[in-house]
Amino acid sequence: MDDAVKTGTINFQNKAMYDRICSAHKTLDYRNMEELANHRVWLPFHFLPGNDGKLPDQNPDQHFVKRVVCTKDSPVAQDMVAACIRDRHKPYGLHRLGITLHTYADTWAHQGFAGINNEINDIRDLGYAYGEPGNRMERKRVDLKFQSDLITKAKMKEWMAAALYEGVRVGGEEVFGLSFSWAFARKPEAR
Repeated sequence: MDDAVKTGTINFQNKAMYDRICSAHKTLDYRNMEELANHRVWLPFHFLPGNDGKLPDQNPDQHFVKRVVCTKDSPVAQDMVAACIRDRHKPYGLHRLGITLHTYADTWAHQGFAGINNEINDIRDLGYAYGEPGNRMERKRVDLKFQSDLITKAKMKEWMAAALYEGVRVGGEEVFGLSFSWAFARKPEAR
């Protein structure tokens, strides 16, 4: 995910401080399930909350989870970019620009998802992981549901969902034996 391999406080000469955390680990690492990491890394840097499309100072009438869903080019993201531009001449301007651009680009990459451990992020059911080996009809049904969920739940463009569907059809072939192939969660002896 990133290169932050150390935890601790950074003390600056101007007496400012920054409390950093180690966030460099794989997506399926247990540390990604920690709520503290969710709120200190995933939400502010990778899944910028979209505030349900409302301005940063507005409080939408939505449940917390709906408010933290990442929305491409949201008013919150636009406000973040504007603040970065206003502070461009400050000593930390270039560092802030890099962080801002990463976070802003992630509003497209992670749109429709939240940086918290929640079912709102589930777009593919366990049918793929535990699918019946060799059952091509079942696999096609699950792949079609995946494509449909990308469009309806993740609000992805149809052409992009179709491209991902085709990628899953090829890359998810059981014969490859990859960590995401059809029936990947079944014990080897059950295959």
